[in-house]
Amino acid sequence: MQYDLLEMGPKVKGNSVTFRIHLPGLDKEARVLVVGSFCDWVMEDSLALRYDPDKNIWKGTIDDVPEGEYEYAYQIKTGSWTSNLSSDPFARLTGENGYSSFVIPPEKRARLDSFSAPPADKLCLYYMNLEDFNENFEGAKNRVRYYLSQLGINGIIFSPWYGCDPLVCGEDVPVHLFAPDIRYGTTYDLKVLVNECHKNGMAVIMDMDFSCVSTEFGFNQMYPLFENKPMLSRMDDSGKKIYLDHKDELTAEFVYKVCIYWLDEFNIDGFRFLNSDKYWDGADGKALAALSRKLYTYRRKSQGKEFYIFTRDTGHYTGDILAKTHVSGAENASFIKHIHKMAENRTLSGEFWKTLDFNQMGYVEDSKIGDDRIKNHVLNLTEDDETNSLIVKMGLAPAVRDRRGYPVGDRKNHWWKVKPYSLAMFTGTGIPVIHNGQEIGENRYLPDTPEDRCTPRPISWHFLADFAGKDLHRFHQKLVMMRNKFPSLRSKNFYHFFTSTDHQVVVFKRYLDDETVIIAINFSNESHDVVIPFPADGRWHEYLDDYDIWVDNREATVKVPARYGRVFFME
Repeated sequence: MQYDLLEMGPKVKGNSVTFRIHLPGLDKEARVLVVGSFCDWVMEDSLALRYDPDKNIWKGTIDDVPEGEYEYAYQIKTGSWTSNLSSDPFARLTGENGYSSFVIPPEKRARLDSFSAPPADKLCLYYMNLEDFNENFEGAKNRVRYYLSQLGINGIIFSPWYGCDPLVCGEDVPVHLFAPDIRYGTTYDLKVLVNECHKNGMAVIMDMDFSCVSTEFGFNQMYPLFENKPMLSRMDDSGKKIYLDHKDELTAEFVYKVCIYWLDEFNIDGFRFLNSDKYWDGADGKALAALSRKLYTYRRKSQGKEFYIFTRDTGHYTGDILAKTHVSGAENASFIKHIHKMAENRTLSGEFWKTLDFNQMGYVEDSKIGDDRIKNHVLNLTEDDETNSLIVKMGLAPAVRDRRGYPVGDRKNHWWKVKPYSLAMFTGTGIPVIHNGQEIGENRYLPDTPEDRCTPRPISWHFLADFAGKDLHRFHQKLVMMRNKFPSLRSKNFYHFFTSTDHQVVVFKRYLDDETVIIAINFSNESHDVVIPFPADGRWHEYLDDYDIWVDNREATVKVPARYGRVFFME
């Protein structure tokens, strides 16, 4: 390749803008035009790009552009066809009307602070849906400073912040993979947010979906004939998105350079790749395995920085992905599946404990790929963006609707019932991920139809002021502190004592070196006296409610409160 994809897109210098774009397979006699608000969208006044055979790109410059924000689009004309007005696949900014954009003068630069990300096993994460959390980068920055810093987490997974198709409801389908969505703010705003996270000791992990793009993606609009479309494969059944062709060398280079751009330009600390099963083509394939290897080599081996590569939606391939690639973490799908079923059925599964034990999952703890040794992890979530919150699953509030007319969970009666699920998330052998508002008892109802899911569902921050919200927030703060306090909870050492499905109680221990933590979790609505085994006699301290018990003959009868638990350790 003569070109560098990171050099594509508009480059502003003074009052001049130079456009560069790589257009594979295009007839060199074609006309490539740039039209936009800089010429009042008059095609006769558009900029015609010239083909550069040395670089295999098209480029051109407009001079004397007044200060301001400008949207632009491409149009290609050949002897046989004329393309639609198309967004720039390499644009760094998006405009209010959905096209690509540039700014004169360029945005002021934000200084990127140095930051040492924690090892993956020490992570305690928060998943943030930007729009619902606090609308935009500025709002998120303020709550990171004044709210999440008090919660104690040390990392955030952000929902996709790149430019998405607003017409695809309920999904973040990318149009501009190099550009932040204008809904959230500018590149400067995003850099300020990343800096704020780092100042407060929080790693930044970006959700990315490389399985598909919107049909509004530039290459899809530029090339009318399907067989000529670079990087693109078959269209989804919905007709609104089109899958990426990961066998195409340009696709591999494009997705890699997208990741490098976000890493270097914004100083983020890792990615979580969504819909990973859609582009898993084996350990020797050109897609996920190759991408993770190149990113690991670039960031971890070359720069020596802590770096996270997580996946979601891995389906039946989770074991292979963890064992045979440089991916270091995958969502614990079995855990969240059991959680949701247990919440709906108001019961404890006898097999649930296995979802807490990494060794029972059958995954490789450390994978060796060439000279690289990767420590593998699972991410434990009790809630996600694709399902109702646990409070809703436990029952709807009778005759109550939110301001959009949708039902809500019976938070008044069910808020306390979510505690055992959160306790399990923090005591299992995985990285805990608090989901967008669950720490204050958000009772999010997810509509059935995709169209209804387009409606924003902002977190009900007023819940922080009531008893339930305050209590749940304190509880999650304590769980975060607990995980930081006990190294055994960050290990993969787990021993299951027993599960009582009659009493809906599970008892197990976590251990590392000389430290042992005994955990009992009660998923029922009644308290139970439980005989719990201990590894040593003597005084044991209960962490959640701060009291002591005395153990004789290596066992003790403990009252485990309804929908709650006990965590014992020997000081």
